[in-house]
Amino acid sequence: MAGYWNKILDIDLTKREISEIAVPDDDYKAFVGGSGMGAKLLFERLNPALDPLAAESPLIIMTGPLTGSTFPGSVTRYSVVGRSPLTGLFGESSNGGNFGVTLKRCGFDGLIITGAASGPVMLEITENKCEIKDASDLWGKDTYVVQDEIAARAAEAGGKKPAIMCVGPAGENLVKFANIMNGDGNAAGRCGLGALMGSKKLKAITATGNLKVVFADAEGMKTTRARTAEKIKESVAVQSMSAFGTAGSVDLGSMVGDLPIKNWSQGTWDEGAEKINGPTMADTILTKTAACFGCPVGCKRVVKIDEGPNAMPEGAGPEYETVGMFGSMMLVPDLEHIAKCNEICNKLGMDTISCGGTIVFVMDAMEQGIITKEDTGGLEFKWGGAEQVKAVLPMIARREGFGDLLAEGSREAARRLGKGEELLAEVKGLEAPMHDPRPYWGMGLNYAVGNRGACHVNTAQMFAEHGFAFYPELGLNDEMPQYETEGKAFANIQTQKLGALLNAFCTCHFPSIPFDEQDYLDMANTATGFGYTLDSLMESGDRIWLMKRGINNLLGATRADDYLSKKFLTPVEDGAAAGMVPDIETMLADFYRLRGIDEQGRPSRESLEKIGLNKLADALKI
Repeated sequence: MAGYWNKILDIDLTKREISEIAVPDDDYKAFVGGSGMGAKLLFERLNPALDPLAAESPLIIMTGPLTGSTFPGSVTRYSVVGRSPLTGLFGESSNGGNFGVTLKRCGFDGLIITGAASGPVMLEITENKCEIKDASDLWGKDTYVVQDEIAARAAEAGGKKPAIMCVGPAGENLVKFANIMNGDGNAAGRCGLGALMGSKKLKAITATGNLKVVFADAEGMKTTRARTAEKIKESVAVQSMSAFGTAGSVDLGSMVGDLPIKNWSQGTWDEGAEKINGPTMADTILTKTAACFGCPVGCKRVVKIDEGPNAMPEGAGPEYETVGMFGSMMLVPDLEHIAKCNEICNKLGMDTISCGGTIVFVMDAMEQGIITKEDTGGLEFKWGGAEQVKAVLPMIARREGFGDLLAEGSREAARRLGKGEELLAEVKGLEAPMHDPRPYWGMGLNYAVGNRGACHVNTAQMFAEHGFAFYPELGLNDEMPQYETEGKAFANIQTQKLGALLNAFCTCHFPSIPFDEQDYLDMANTATGFGYTLDSLMESGDRIWLMKRGINNLLGATRADDYLSKKFLTPVEDGAAAGMVPDIETMLADFYRLRGIDEQGRPSRESLEKIGLNKLADALKI
């Protein structure tokens, strides 16, 4: 039972029934935890005929074997898994804050939530116990107010402040990119799983516990932690995040062509980028830094704006993705505006990447005359137009007017309008994060075959291709030429295994940048005692990735869903990546060959049976 409690709560909100599922060690050794175990549980309950928001559609929340440990970036993370309301395919999102560690200290590894309550409810989890409570008085309130009120009630009752995860009005109104918040700046943001939570009339989940998690090798864990902590101190990439937050990447991204500008159509924006970067934030609106519970990096920014149209009290500042989406992508060189949009999205419970990407799509389409005021109900979106952006955010969360269409995400908005699809920047319906695949072709392949869509954190590809990380035991001990196809398919497969493991461990990718294969192996074994070899650990990563791929196949995904949008295949005329586009067809052909993926996009029976996924092979009828 080292690293786990071997217990998962099984909650049916329709029947108001709560039971416990015993999880055998063999399942954890095979799927590790986090989104790996989440994928296995989703497969076991998957009904492709259901709508993603059907009551029977499961919402799965899982910790990992390192949750509750002292490993950097692993203390408190957890994963949320379900069928994405935004894409209709496999959905997962990771979060920090303090909820994961507190849930683990309650004596549970995770939750499976099905059904839908007749009215608003919340789950109250304490040590070895879970209760369903009425939450009617919290419905309609934003995520900051909800957490404040729950904390105040606990204090009035003389109890300890619980860890809280909750949805905002966007989740209640089934906005397809609604997120789940824990604290004021920690979001399980991607794939719209907040809408899945809201569809169940589940407003919040609280956890209060102090049980001690037992690990297999406490002394070995200390040694491994000391070694990895020293690597973090020596890593320039990680220390940059400590000094300037993730927005410190704005300068580097602008320099190498990685920062997307004007809906991926411009290669440089020097006069604007310097106004929204990490150092400028530090010099203007920053009040202090913060970290997820137990993390030594401290990449989070805390900001305050005293006056003006963007006035806000001290609170969570914007991360790199938000800075890019509401800044360079919209040509708004105003950190105060970006911080305010971030605060509004956090309160309403919306993913800033998909929300901003959908608005940017409309901006681009309006400039080109594809979408007019007749389509938007009189609203006008222009590059650099900050006030209209702020004004539409509550409309999206409440599904009011044109906000109702924007709440569907960019791909569905274009489909319903019947125009503008050539301006989309998504894969599988998930709006792309703020990393451009044109200067990094391996990242382009990763976007195309990503199981949840365009994603840079379900793999270690970005770290390797940027030259921040090397994995010699996996055959990745040299720098990767950016503008070449050779070797990129192999590199993606190897880094997909690592990425799957990180999300199964529930480990943040940022402090993990300088870690090598031995570090991951020692972290896994000192926590669980499973005695993994490097090969068997990487096999678990492979098993997890293939399980997620197979789930997508069962939900109708084929090779046709492995693509890059036209935006990514249109070269920019200036900047470091001018004239370059990834040769996606060559890389895909190599990838399918090495992965043994057939013409319909399915992995072969041989490859599935080799790693014990016989039931998946049977379900796929291959």
